[in-house]
Amino acid sequence: EEMKFNPFFEVWCGLGLDKLYGRFTRCLPKPLEWLFWQLAITVTFCMSLWTSAPVPVKVTMHVGDGVEVRAGETAGELRDRVHKAAQSLADAKQGRRNRDYAAAIAERLKSLGGHEAVKCD
Repeated sequence: EEMKFNPFFEVWCGLGLDKLYGRFTRCLPKPLEWLFWQLAITVTFCMSLWTSAPVPVKVTMHVGDGVEVRAGETAGELRDRVHKAAQSLADAKQGRRNRDYAAAIAERLKSLGGHEAVKCD
């Protein structure tokens, strides 16, 4: 598996411009909001293709306990419980809330260390 490192996205998100753009876009009239989201999707896709560097990492999937709908629970309450459960699982298993490229590469190299090299004759 691989992650992608994009210095533009790191700076954009690090400065909080992603959240600012989202807040700004949600305040626009619906037709303009739609247009600005399409613009964001297109720019993100193009920037991801042209300015990203692949980073080989080991991917581990963690499955948490199921979240069942409670009687009389609203969609918003269920959403909040699911979000809290998913974030708790990520915190428990990862111990962090952001990307860590150095740790990802180190884990990948560690996982490769136990395998014998394949010889090609």
